[in-house]
Amino acid sequence: MWILKNKEVAKRLKQARQEHHLSSRQFALQAGVDQSQYLKIEKAKLPITKKTMAKLVTKYGLVQDYILYGNNPPKDALLKEDQPEYQVPFRDKVNAHDALLSVLVSELAALRSSASGEHPEVIMKKIYKAAEDVEKLGKEE
Repeated sequence: MWILKNKEVAKRLKQARQEHHLSSRQFALQAGVDQSQYLKIEKAKLPITKKTMAKLVTKYGLVQDYILYGNNPPKDALLKEDQPEYQVPFRDKVNAHDALLSVLVSELAALRSSASGEHPEVIMKKIYKAAEDVEKLGKEE
């Protein structure tokens, strides 16, 4: 059983919904959640259920530990809302291929994070480390 502070959960859910630029109705419907139930959760009138949390995590890649307890906030939760979803530094040495790879790794980490509960940045580091190891093996042959 979760011991939660409903107002804090509601605040973090509203923030996540706003980051997706959706109304509460759209946010609930797209995740397959009853919209009146979701609205009560977002207004802290009803505690979130494990089933509802699972649907929101699956649909939107939310970090459950952050939504429920405020722990391990996702990196993008610390960014300003008006910034683009992916901020890739396009400098002289970064080309479009590297940018696409970065976006794909971020998406993969978010998906794996929702399944494993691990923070996306930890997963991203593991993915990049594995890629470096594969590259080293290729050079040795």
